[in-house]
Amino acid sequence: MKAYTIMFIIALIANSCSNADTRRMPSRPSIISVVRDETDPLIANCKPQPILALFKFGDDKNREAYFRFQLITDMRLSPMFEYHLPGGAPDKNGFKSTEPWHRERLILAFYDSVSGKLQTATSNANKKPSLSYSECFSKIASELTNFSKYQTAERTLIVFSDLQENTSLFSCYKEKDKQILKQHPDTVASLFTTTYPIPDNLSGTEIFFVYQSTTRADESSFFSMYNLYKRILEQRSAKVHLQTNAESFTE
Repeated sequence: MKAYTIMFIIALIANSCSNADTRRMPSRPSIISVVRDETDPLIANCKPQPILALFKFGDDKNREAYFRFQLITDMRLSPMFEYHLPGGAPDKNGFKSTEPWHRERLILAFYDSVSGKLQTATSNANKKPSLSYSECFSKIASELTNFSKYQTAERTLIVFSDLQENTSLFSCYKEKDKQILKQHPDTVASLFTTTYPIPDNLSGTEIFFVYQSTTRADESSFFSMYNLYKRILEQRSAKVHLQTNAESFTE
């Protein structure tokens, strides 16, 4: 993180100098949620730097930020972690901290918390046994529902998963269910969204799916589910992206 920290400080200094005499409206809050699939043995790494860059503190160091992290496991309930950096505007009495680099230190502490959580999740993933079930849609739906509380914010969801649902509701490993998905995708979409509702309007929400495969069969199975998610989400005006790595996220 040291190199990224130095680059971040340089960016903030340059931005402060170039905008010292410029008044502008504060940036919209930013909420970024990462869902990582522990049931996917080939999952791509959650590299901190590209995710941290999405907060765009170099453009406005005073913006408010939220970060959420949740795991896809074999259970509907799993730990969820959230970090919040309040906006840097004056407090209710109109006072700002006069301590040098106060805001920058708060941002770096926020960065360290987010980076530490992502790195811990990545290192722990290799130590866990294979899981028999996979609760994908319920976890993704819960994050999209949470986004509805932040209508004025820039909302980004990043999903690291092969999307291979394996529950009593639907299983990508049952031939009967695969045929229903192939022949009647709207039936499966309705089954998911009725059981785990998501907001009807996802306008302004960016969703990135990150997936890498090693065989054509795995890739085909992934696309069957990805196309279903894309159908559900774009019908609700979300912007959906697919990537094979997490080197950068271009909105």
